[in-house]
Amino acid sequence: MAAHRHRDADRAVPGLAPVSDRVAWAAGTAGTILRTTDGGRDWQSVGPADAAALQFRDIEAFDARSAVALTIGNGTDSRLYATADGGKSWTETFRNEDPNAFYDCVTFLDRRHGLALSDPVDGKFRILATSDGGRSWAVRSPKGCRPRWTASSPSRPAGPAWCRRVVEPGSLPAVDRRPGSSPRPTAAGAGR
Repeated sequence: MAAHRHRDADRAVPGLAPVSDRVAWAAGTAGTILRTTDGGRDWQSVGPADAAALQFRDIEAFDARSAVALTIGNGTDSRLYATADGGKSWTETFRNEDPNAFYDCVTFLDRRHGLALSDPVDGKFRILATSDGGRSWAVRSPKGCRPRWTASSPSRPAGPAWCRRVVEPGSLPAVDRRPGSSPRPTAAGAGR
């Protein structure tokens, strides 16, 4: 793995996932995924070997070893990858087969429950959900989503905030976040 001390001027890195004061992940163009475990002094290139032609837009990281990254583009260019070994190996866990869908962002409510969101297709958002930390994804009903922005909207936000703002309260899996409890789906979120 190569260490990077300076930003590569030929690559944009729009995705950033800080985990702690020492650990952060970044994702960007040309299949770039970078990881630091020393507070940003050195960055290792840890992207999937088969993703050099893809554009990573978003990444969610849980610790120095585990992350889920999203590539963007129409059709099969929208993909999700997961690693559990610090980026030494990646598993493609979703590949979009709808030529009209363009996945924009991924977010996690806790370590297991996450969402990925596509621009509207035929006026309806496409939502993916995972309950196993990103190892598998399923298309969810767009009920509760409000298409306030479209792919052509010039001021449409992106990233995890975009994923969360588009979905109405109550349409996401409910998660128990009481202090001292392990985040888990509550009865209100069961079966959704």
